Amino acid sequence: LGLLPGRTVSRGLLPLASLHGSPETAVFLLAVDPSEAWVHSRDREALHNLLANGARLIIAFQSSKAAISEGTNQLPTTPMGTGRRDGQQTLTEALDLPPWIATPGTNTQSENTGALRTAQAPAFLPTRIPWRSGAFESPTNGWTSLFTQAESPVILERPYGRGSVVLLADTVLLTNDALRHSRQPALLAWFAGPATLLIFDETHLGTRLDPGIMTLVRRYGLTGFLAALLVVAGLALWRSANGLVPRRKDEPVDARVVVTGRDATAGFVQLLKRSVPPSELLPLCLSEWRRTLPRNRPDLQSKAAALQDMVNLEADQPPRRQNPAQTYRRLVELLSRP
Repeated sequence: LGLLPGRTVSRGLLPLASLHGSPETAVFLLAVDPSEAWVHSRDREALHNLLANGARLIIAFQSSKAAISEGTNQLPTTPMGTGRRDGQQTLTEALDLPPWIATPGTNTQSENTGALRTAQAPAFLPTRIPWRSGAFESPTNGWTSLFTQAESPVILERPYGRGSVVLLADTVLLTNDALRHSRQPALLAWFAGPATLLIFDETHLGTRLDPGIMTLVRRYGLTGFLAALLVVAGLALWRSANGLVPRRKDEPVDARVVVTGRDATAGFVQLLKRSVPPSELLPLCLSEWRRTLPRNRPDLQSKAAALQDMVNLEADQPPRRQNPAQTYRRLVELLSRP
């Protein structure tokens, strides 16, 4: 199907609620156990929405081997709904489908066995198809019987909302053996209909893709953002382990070693030497002095402009003629005047 022009085939590994139906969509539910209750309320709502939006739903039931081996027409040996959880239903209950019944097994290699096309089926479909077992009770509520075996319908169809539902009582037509020895291309093409997007759901078989964080990162193109986040985290760790101030060449390798014989003033001087260039020392001192200047000292407020002029004059001097220590002493002398 994927090699046909204009067709897109995909495996349905995401929940049914993630599907958005349209007249160009066909969803295949194959090998469905008629007695298994796996349909949650959200799955049931998703199936109804698919059909309401025009999608085509093809459902093929899986035969009950135990019931077939007994050779009698009866319900599967596993009662309907056995082992169900709260809120779960069988697919037959969720979509109000005709009840499935087990029929005697037949020898598909014999020319006299199979299912016959009914008068209601399209004329281009084959008159006889191989059939192993499984059938439905007489359909009602608008169901059209397309093929029957021993007067029991085995393939049904009915419109549902804007879409349609096709029921197969067995998966024999879709097995590898049937596709090799007795394939029915016209019937298989009719199953898909005019849909261009064909989805083979596998979540009801237990195969489901649960996307994690990395799947979402790749899907939404966040790989670059994640890489940048890792770089920022690495820089943060590096900064916490090493200071951004470059280490002096004559500084000991292990800066955490406690040096004895020095007081807090000596440590402060060393910190200034490492952090503040000489040309910025006087402006920094004046800025800190202004920040701590009390408001009730108008005499000091009047001297602030003169101090700033002296600092600016020192900064305008060529580097060789600058003398921060002498200028600092002049600033102190000016502040000590009454």
